Amino acid sequence: MPTVLVRAAELHYHVEGSGLPIVFLHGAVGSSLSWFQQIPYFAREFTCAVLDQPGWGASRWLNTPGEFTDLLEAYLDHQGWKRLVLVAHSLGGWAALRMTLRDPGRIAALVLSSTWAGIQAPEILRELEAREPQLLAARSAWHRHEPGAFMPGCGARMAREQPALHWLAASIASLNQGPAQAVWQRDGAGAFDRNLNPSTDPAELRGWAVPTLCISGEEDFVVPPRAVETVAKLMNGARLMKVSRTGHSVYLERPDHFNELVRSFLVTEQELR
Repeated sequence: MPTVLVRAAELHYHVEGSGLPIVFLHGAVGSSLSWFQQIPYFAREFTCAVLDQPGWGASRWLNTPGEFTDLLEAYLDHQGWKRLVLVAHSLGGWAALRMTLRDPGRIAALVLSSTWAGIQAPEILRELEAREPQLLAARSAWHRHEPGAFMPGCGARMAREQPALHWLAASIASLNQGPAQAVWQRDGAGAFDRNLNPSTDPAELRGWAVPTLCISGEEDFVVPPRAVETVAKLMNGARLMKVSRTGHSVYLERPDHFNELVRSFLVTEQELR
């Protein structure tokens, strides 16, 4: 897969298909490889691009790390894409949201999968605080290799019902280094790295006009469904879809359902065709 030097990073990416571009942005325990069930499906109708954040997969910072949104914008400029769709899972939602706010006319549609995207709404923050003990316990059990433990980004059901897929997702995550290993670390004030997790004031979402689809797994405790509901409510006209019997990674655990939801959303937005 090719790489391109953009700003302060060597960015690893892959493009295939033709048509309106869709850029897929991975989560904190994934990489461009995580979208292996989406790219063959969407490349039949769209130009599909996957890329690794520096520190994930094969991408790396060349010097001081910065905000990924800046690299994303430089990458889009490199490709010459003036209008495109962003599909972002979990951590990828931060850059996707900031990119959309920065240049809304460029983003034909936005899909936010299992992410709160750093929106500092009190309702969202309360949901995240409430889930913290369960998340910390699951993460600790996973790192200690306890019997029955699972990677929180996948969930207990995937580990139980699709063990091969859970193993693959964990193997992809194990390849990530640097920033990917420090993504959960906080400073003395309890805040995450501002480059990885740039905050968005809910006031910035007033007048939202970009077609948006929010997807949530009903069994997700990494980003609880109620947090995703609030995200959708803050974005004027956003659609919300919940997927039953599914954890944090809907696109991975229920790929057929996820792909159909996203495609249906895109093809019904007439201005995208």
